[in-house]
Order: sequence, then structure tokens, then C-alpha cells
Amino acid sequence: SIDNMRSYRGLHSLHVHDNAFAAGATSDVRLSETMTLAGTQPADLWLRAYMYVPAAATNPVQLMTSVQSVSPYLGIGINMDSGDFASYDSVATGLYLKSSTSVPLNRWFCVQWHAHLAATATGYEQLFLDGQELTAVHGSEATEPSPALSVISIGTSFYNPPAAGAAYDLWIDEVAIGTSMIQCSD
Repeated sequence: SIDNMRSYRGLHSLHVHDNAFAAGATSDVRLSETMTLAGTQPADLWLRAYMYVPAAATNPVQLMTSVQSVSPYLGIGINMDSGDFASYDSVATGLYLKSSTSVPLNRWFCVQWHAHLAATATGYEQLFLDGQELTAVHGSEATEPSPALSVISIGTSFYNPPAAGAAYDLWIDEVAIGTSMIQCSD
């Protein structure tokens, strides 16, 4: 929902609310955009947003993703796992890299996600927190499946969680998507 009580700049933000859910029951609350690229996939995909997270989730949660719009829905993205950032890539071997950097709680923070798209191991992901790269989540692997990535999302997705989850909230503001770095100050 649109929230006028908490925002980074301006008057409103997007309030994402997941209801409580059972173990194994996917809960998905995301803002998604279908990418129309007229048959040309850009080499780089950037997403910049401000997030406000009041508490760490009890289950791993996808925060930012880009996936195929058809089965098998391969993709890449950023998770919060045990309160820390992690990157995943299900395109090739299922690369999962967890950082020891915690997701900031109870304050607005800038997150910049970069995916260099390639069908070979020259692909990679980067994550920046308040302008500083979290190098632990930077790995090289194929990041471009066939058919191509076609949906980009931001929000929460608890996919097949191992344990039941309580209701969960986060706020998102000033989302920008592009093919080059989008600064926190933009």
C-alpha cells in the first residue's frame, strides 16, 4: 500500500506487508515490472532503492529479483538470510553467496543492485549498501538464461520457507531501474 507515515524523501513510500504464513507456503508481495527490450538484452541491469526494514525475517526472503517469465523461472537476485545480505543465481549452478553484512534495521538505507548479464561465467552480481560494495556477494557465473530475464521485482518473497513465518513488513522508496549505475544521491 502507499504509506504517508514513513518515507525517505517526499511524502509517500510503498509499504510491503506479508501476512503470517505456514512452513512451505510461499508468500509473495512484490512490485514487478515486465521488461520489454525489443529482442535486445542489455549487458547491465541496475536497480536502486531505499528500504526501511524494522526487523530481520525469520526465514530467508528475496528482496530484489530478475527472472524469466516462463518455466523454469530461472533468475538472479538479492536475499536477506538470517539478517544478512546474500546473492543467488539459479541460472547455472545455483551460486549462493552470503555476506556477513547485516541488513540495517530501523533506518532508511540505500541499496544498489547490479547484474552484469552474460550466458557464460563472465556474468556477475554486485550489491552496494549506502554506496559501499559488499564484495562477499560478488561471484562470477552465467546470469543470463534462455529465454532471457524478463521480469524485475522488489519487495518480499518467502519461497518455500522451512518454517512458519510471522507477519512481516518493509518499506520501499525511490525505486529506479536502468542500464547504468544509479547513485544514491540521484
